[in-house]
Amino acid sequence: MFLLFLPEKADLETLHEVYPQEQRFKFPEEEVKRKLAETDLPEESRAKYVELLRRGGAIYFTRKNGKRVLLTVQPGNKVLEEVR
Repeated sequence: MFLLFLPEKADLETLHEVYPQEQRFKFPEEEVKRKLAETDLPEESRAKYVELLRRGGAIYFTRKNGKRVLLTVQPGNKVLEEVR
């Protein structure tokens, strides 16, 4: 996993540019899609978030209700969700 220090409001296209290009992480994609469906993220951007998780091992976003969500790929290809 790597750390990116970007503004919290960095747009999705900026994230695509700075994340590693190769897919380094494996996980149950349906589980992540289900977690993203429970958010306020636009449906058209959810596939991009799945791709970023495969490339970088972590994604971070803020729901409309202000809750911050961090999804990370853990050993054993499990996805951990932290809500703050």
